[in-house]
Amino acid sequence: MKTEDFLSDDFLKQFKTADQLNGFLAQIQKRGIKKMLEGELEAYKLTFPLLRSATSPAV
Repeated sequence: MKTEDFLSDDFLKQFKTADQLNGFLAQIQKRGIKKMLEGELEAYKLTFPLLRSATSPAV
């Protein structure tokens, strides 16, 4: 998928000010970074399962 196809022109027309667009983009960036970090943490847990269980508190 091409970058320009990701968000349609009709979708982008809903933003009437730069602040509205910037607010939307900030939300997307925050969500993307959160998902990236979750993926890294999951990969770490899969790579080092013994460390995960050794550092987990006893229940």
